[in-house]
Amino acid sequence: MLIRLPLLAVFCFLGCYFTSVLLYPGGSQVSLTSIGFDWVNNYWCDLMSEYAYNDMPNPGRLPALLGMLFLCVGVGALFYLFPNYYQLSKTWSTIIRYMGIVAMGLAFFIFTPIHDPMLIASCLLSIPPLIGIFVGLKKNKKTILFYFGLFCIALMGLNNVMYYAKIGIEGLPWVQKITFAIVLCWFISINFSFFKVKPIE
Repeated sequence: MLIRLPLLAVFCFLGCYFTSVLLYPGGSQVSLTSIGFDWVNNYWCDLMSEYAYNDMPNPGRLPALLGMLFLCVGVGALFYLFPNYYQLSKTWSTIIRYMGIVAMGLAFFIFTPIHDPMLIASCLLSIPPLIGIFVGLKKNKKTILFYFGLFCIALMGLNNVMYYAKIGIEGLPWVQKITFAIVLCWFISINFSFFKVKPIE
C-alpha cells in the first residue's frame, strides 16, 4: 500500500487544486477586480490565502491547504521509499529519506506569512536528497528518468531566478504551473518505476 502513496497523494492534490480553483473569488497581480482564478496571472499560493486579491474571503483556501498537505506527504513518501528500490549507500539512503521528509514538512508552511523563508529553507534542504536521487538513477542506469529530472531541476531553477531576481516576473504564474505539471510527472514516473523492481532487502 505504501508504494502507491505518492501516486495517490498526487491525485488527491490535483482534486483539491481544481476544487480550490473553482472556489477562488477573483483578483490577481494584474487585475484586482477580475472574477475567478486566472490561470495566466494567479499563483498557486494565491489559492492558499485567507483573502483573495479582490479582498473577498477565499473559500478555496481549505481545499488548497489540504491539497498542499497531500502534496507534501506524497513527495515525502517518495523520498522515504526511493532507497527501498534503488541501490544506494547507507549515507545516501539516510539523506534522501530524512532530509527529504524535513524539506517537505517545511514546504507545507509556505502559506504562512513566512512564505519566503520557508520556501528558501525547503529548497535548500531538498538539494542533498535530490542529488541522492540522481545518484540512484545514474547508478541503476535509469537514463530517461535521470535526464528528465535534470530538465525538472532546470525549470525549478528558472522559477527561482524569475522570482528572486524579478526577471520576467509577470510570466512567472504560468511558468510555475508548467513546472508544477512537469515535475509532478517526473515524481509519478519515479513512483511507477518502483513497481518494476523488487524491493531491496
